[in-house]
Amino acid sequence: AVFYGVSANVASHTLYTAGSARMIINSSGNVGIGTTSIGTNDKLLIKTSVDNSVAQGLVIQRSANTDEGYINYNGGGFQFRSTDGDPMVFGQVSNERVRIDPSGNVGIGVTGPNQRLQVQTATTTDSSFQGINVHNNGTTGTRAGICFQGYDWVQSAIWHGRGMTPTSESGALVLGTNPNTTDLTVSGVVARMVINNAGAIKFNAYGAGTLVTDASGNI
Repeated sequence: AVFYGVSANVASHTLYTAGSARMIINSSGNVGIGTTSIGTNDKLLIKTSVDNSVAQGLVIQRSANTDEGYINYNGGGFQFRSTDGDPMVFGQVSNERVRIDPSGNVGIGVTGPNQRLQVQTATTTDSSFQGINVHNNGTTGTRAGICFQGYDWVQSAIWHGRGMTPTSESGALVLGTNPNTTDLTVSGVVARMVINNAGAIKFNAYGAGTLVTDASGNI
């Protein structure tokens, strides 16, 4: 049965099947599917029926076959899912920007990524930097960079040495390794090579001394 209002004084329209409310349109024009409790800003609210399936919610099916995409909130996480074997693609109408292929590889600027993360820059004729930008938003001593972790410990890292001592090394490019083979935190990584802002390079040789070059490369 369908119950609906016929005058401006009706607060909402509710659709029922099998004696239960299935969809409601309230006085503000907001729509609820699977629920009658709609928030002020919920122009369309879909309430999923279970919390153990990602194949539900807002489902969009491809015209050429039965492949589907799902948007839902399940298991405490907001979910974007596709049919098994299909990629997920993000972009504008005219341009693809990000692709996650069925194996989990992520491509930015490339449609066929063959690594866990593959970035392809745009064609340019200038010298502007393109690629991955790791921003250091700390004021002192913060290490922002890339960490390389093996099976059971953080083995090495490369980072921007903001706040390093001496001052000449603040802002340097630092390469480090972790001597503790049970350490799962990046805090155990020790600087092994430092390239300062002037281009001088310092090598730390595991306590056996230090090898330093000047900005011209002289040792």
